[in-house]
Amino acid sequence: MSAHSPAGHLLMMVGIGAGIFAVLVVTGRSWGDALSYAALLACPVMLVVMMLMMGRQGHQHDPRHDASSSNAERQGTPRM
Repeated sequence: MSAHSPAGHLLMMVGIGAGIFAVLVVTGRSWGDALSYAALLACPVMLVVMMLMMGRQGHQHDPRHDASSSNAERQGTPRM
């Protein structure tokens, strides 16, 4: 199963939620409060983690997909 599949994303959210739940229970929150906070925070925390991972991979900018350059500039013809 790929991490980029919907099932992979779901497993990552469950894992992050479980980690948040464990930290909250260890720090003294009740089980109910910890479960509520873990459910609410799993998605935003996963979003931040994914953004950091994408930035760490060093995605290179492809000038062929640059919205500011015109089709003529990409083909090497002068613009008038």
